[in-house]
Amino acid sequence: RQGLIVNVFTEPEWRRRGLAQLLMEQIIAWSREQQLDGLVLHASDDGRALYEKFGFVPTTEMSLGGGDE
Repeated sequence: RQGLIVNVFTEPEWRRRGLAQLLMEQIIAWSREQQLDGLVLHASDDGRALYEKFGFVPTTEMSLGGGDE
């Protein structure tokens, strides 16, 4: 099982205050409690440094349709 993180966004006037870091810390802690195998997210260029700090690695992803067929 994997968790999917979508649409993480901080309004410009609230950036650089540690809010995204606190949110990610909570998400990662929760995912460990749920015994998820991993987390996937779609990162903007602005967010990559934060996610890499937590150990996320860039990948190339493609999909078709919305199910697991």
